[in-house]
Amino acid sequence: MSFAADMHMSPDTRFEPVVGLEVHAELQTRSKMFCACPVVDPTSADPNTAVCEVCTGMPGTLPVINERAVEFALRAALALNSQVAPTSVFARKNYFYPDLPKGFQISQYEMPLATGGWLEIEAPQGSKRVAVRRVHLEEDTGKLFHQAGSSLVDFNRAGVPLLEVVSEPELFSIEEVKAYATALRTLLRYIGITSGDMEKGAIRFEANISLRPAGSQSLGIRTEIKNLNSFRSMLRALAYEIDRHRALLASGGAVAQETLRWNESRGETYPERGKEEANDYRYFPEPDLPPLAIDPAWVERIRSSLPELPWARRNRFVTRIGLSADAAGILTAERAIADFFEAVLSAAPEASPEKVAHWVTGEVFSLLHQAGTSLVDFNRAGVPLLEVVSEPELFSIEEVKAYATALRTLLRYIGITSGDMEKGAIRFEANISLRPAGSQSLGIRTEIKNLNSFRSMLRALAYEIDRHRALLASGGAVAQETLRWNESRGETYPERGKEEANDYRYFPEPDLPPLAIDPAWVERIRSSLPELPWARRNRFVTRIGLSADAAGILTAERAIADFFEAVLSAAPEASPEKVAHWVTGEVFSLLHQAGIEIQASRLSPGALAQIISLSEDGRLTLASAKEVLAEVFRTGEAPLALVEQRGLSQVSDREMIEGLVREVLDAHPSQVDQYLAGKRPILEWLFGQVMRSASGRANPAVVRAVLTDRLRASEENRTPR
Repeated sequence: MSFAADMHMSPDTRFEPVVGLEVHAELQTRSKMFCACPVVDPTSADPNTAVCEVCTGMPGTLPVINERAVEFALRAALALNSQVAPTSVFARKNYFYPDLPKGFQISQYEMPLATGGWLEIEAPQGSKRVAVRRVHLEEDTGKLFHQAGSSLVDFNRAGVPLLEVVSEPELFSIEEVKAYATALRTLLRYIGITSGDMEKGAIRFEANISLRPAGSQSLGIRTEIKNLNSFRSMLRALAYEIDRHRALLASGGAVAQETLRWNESRGETYPERGKEEANDYRYFPEPDLPPLAIDPAWVERIRSSLPELPWARRNRFVTRIGLSADAAGILTAERAIADFFEAVLSAAPEASPEKVAHWVTGEVFSLLHQAGTSLVDFNRAGVPLLEVVSEPELFSIEEVKAYATALRTLLRYIGITSGDMEKGAIRFEANISLRPAGSQSLGIRTEIKNLNSFRSMLRALAYEIDRHRALLASGGAVAQETLRWNESRGETYPERGKEEANDYRYFPEPDLPPLAIDPAWVERIRSSLPELPWARRNRFVTRIGLSADAAGILTAERAIADFFEAVLSAAPEASPEKVAHWVTGEVFSLLHQAGIEIQASRLSPGALAQIISLSEDGRLTLASAKEVLAEVFRTGEAPLALVEQRGLSQVSDREMIEGLVREVLDAHPSQVDQYLAGKRPILEWLFGQVMRSASGRANPAVVRAVLTDRLRASEENRTPR
């Protein structure tokens, strides 16, 4: 089943989404949270050059609290109207991960720096105050880099001061989440404590999502999506996850409480682990740091130093200066722009505020976009470039996305481009016009140049279509011009008047002869083309018997489709749907975690086929098969050798399983009594205990049969177990 991932959610209104956000912001201090190491730019500093004994967790070292980081956190707490605790306590959050050198993270738990508070946002239904649960300090982790089946870690970021702001679950739509996240980022930048540069990871989001029946006040089972480092990723992940929850609940299923990651390229979440609670982290007070006592006089000095906050400034621009709400919102989105606007007003008291606002948001913004020092790199000059020009036959953003996706897939399939949009291997230029519904004539068009991602293209198109529509509806005219797209501000801006062919003064290249194509060469190329993606997708459905969804996912990348078919050939007894499930489930998850393509993995089609066969014929339980797959993926070892080395073969011996069942029932008499009293779901819990005692190796069908027989006998006889 596929779900929406582009903020076009299901219209089903039976369930209401409830979202709470945890926002992590790196603080702009000169040194780290608990040591003197400098905070460096992660995009330019050499790896592991800003580290010391403290931030890499060497034995015998002691942390020292960074006063400036505490001051910055207090600025945020006061700006969010939170109550600052007279005393707060740092705590150790215990978990193991390669980017955490100490084996624990110094954070705050039971006694955070500040609690309560609120942030005012402009929601679709008007102004709204979103409650803040807590504001606290912690240290950042290192950063992992995955390449060619191995992982590297850079500890430059380890120990950087990190502010965490946790909202209450009071966001009930994607629009409210976007408004809250945007307002919080603006606020933290306004008070000067973070750069807010999301490309460098200075702000990251973690979203907790649950659905509940419309009108209910109870919260549903939640999932958490970790480390979303852009607004786009956050909003797409939320849309996908809300639709996934909705589909599960509507079909009578249950949502599993788990921690998820977001795969941007495939537009879907995937599980990382079961959702943790606080006890899983074994918090306890940091023994090497004293309680943090905050002087009330210091708090008041910080409060008095805060600038006018963005919502207060926006309201003043509307009520006192007389700007429109739109102009005020644009001008106050960045503190430096608002300061500049007010300085211009002071220097030109005779000018109307609206006129000044128009100059700043129009001409000045345009010049800022175009200005700055420019450097040129000629490495790309002369690289062969293919241009494919469509007819103007795309009549919706959805059709544009489908066409662009299909074209990129095709070009990658035939092996002529990497399609790597981050490196500019594919770029789009869109010509847009509007015409009266039913008309066949084309309107005046604008062209948006050099859109180098699907997101930019679709957002730019949506903005430009709305701009055309508003102009035409008000009786205005669209100017034929060439535009650029500003991703951060979400708007187009003019580059020049739209050129026609004569503006380029085309004439034949005098140094090159005409290009004569031999028809025989054309036919040789035609015969060398692979099966194209839509033909392969149709064959997967009509000949192999896959669902349309599974076929679409498997044929989106040629290497994946080749891998799938190789597994099918090596395991002819396995059903195609079963093989597809393994590839798009377990294998995709391992590829996501390793950050590699299928071509770079150590997993061969033959090895996966063998693992599937071992699982299907009962020699491995599903859990053991997944364990073997993960190890084969990591090491490239032969599956059968691993099974023998680790003793993972499935146990089907009834006598041995009866002994395990007897031990579990004897060890858990109260649960058995609950089952005998009619609480039937306890059966699944007991089943899990037996499987655990067998280390997941017992044949589940035999375990279930023996357990059911044993409980039925106890129920009939009520004899001592």
